[in-house]
Amino acid sequence: MTGRRRQRSSTPRPHRLSLKFSDEELAAVRSAAAGTQLSLGAYAARVIVGAARQELTVVPVDERERIAELIQARIALTRIGAALLAELAAAPAARHADLTATVNAIGHAVRRIEHAADTITTARRPTPEPP
Repeated sequence: MTGRRRQRSSTPRPHRLSLKFSDEELAAVRSAAAGTQLSLGAYAARVIVGAARQELTVVPVDERERIAELIQARIALTRIGAALLAELAAAPAARHADLTATVNAIGHAVRRIEHAADTITTARRPTPEPP
C-alpha cells in the first residue's frame, strides 16, 4: 500500500493478542480487511471488539437462506399492506369479501416472518453457562 499512513486512534491500545490462522483463514481475513481499507490488525481488532460488545453480529453462511426468507416475507407483507390500504380507500361495503382475502394474505406473510425470526433467534441464542 502506498500513500500516506492512516492516522492512529487517539485511544491507546497497550495490550497485544496473538492469533493463529490456517492459510485459508488468513486469506479470508486479508480479503475482508482489504475491502474495508484497514490494516489486518486494525480490521481484526474492529471485528473482535465489535462482536464482544455485541455491536456486530456474525451470521454464518448456512443462515443466508433463513435471512433471505425473512427479507422476502417482509417484502410480501409490505406489498400486501399497500394493496390493502389502496383497496380500503376506495372500497364500497360490497367489497369486504375481497378485503378479507387480502387480510388473510397479510396474516400468512406475518406468520412467515414470525417463523423465520423465531428460527434465526433460536439458532443464535447462546447456551446459558452453568452456575
